[in-house]
Amino acid sequence: MANPATALKAPQTRRIPRVCILLLSVWWGCVAHAQVEEWVPGTLQTIFLQSDPHQTVIKLLRQAKYAEALERVEGFARANPTDPQMRFWQAYLRERLGRKDEAEAIYEQMTREFPELAEPYNNLAVLLASRGALGPARQWLEAALRANPNYRVAHENLGDVLVRQAREAYGRAAQGGPKNEALERKLERLQRLTQEMTP
Repeated sequence: MANPATALKAPQTRRIPRVCILLLSVWWGCVAHAQVEEWVPGTLQTIFLQSDPHQTVIKLLRQAKYAEALERVEGFARANPTDPQMRFWQAYLRERLGRKDEAEAIYEQMTREFPELAEPYNNLAVLLASRGALGPARQWLEAALRANPNYRVAHENLGDVLVRQAREAYGRAAQGGPKNEALERKLERLQRLTQEMTP
């Protein structure tokens, strides 16, 4: 599956305070170049700006100093509990530190607090899929795409989940019945495909 986002992209609806958003394309183990922009709610137009708290966290993220970044995020989030970027980083940094149950809880809470943001749905789905909960993962990815039909990472992740579900279904169909060469060929192709997927 494609890696979860590390930050939020601008939703197109809902008026909340102007916030600094880190736009970062991420796949499993591969982080693209980042830039900080200001999101104007209701638009996809952005302008560059400097924001000390967010810039500090971004710098620590680039340095993989996740524990220190989380400490900074927690302090800022206490003073600004409605900042969606900081709330998102609260979950993402816990995920990076191996505190996945806590990350799941925060992502799920964000889907209620900020239902127009696709990234929390996506990241929650990736965590669920990583432990084999493909059904719930599929539901969250579909929710991500309802929030943002153009979210390419969620489309890719949904495709991966569907392939894994198909492989499981064909595997069950192949058990205990007469030999079915067509079914076996399908299963072999899906097994090769899932092996080629990023973990």
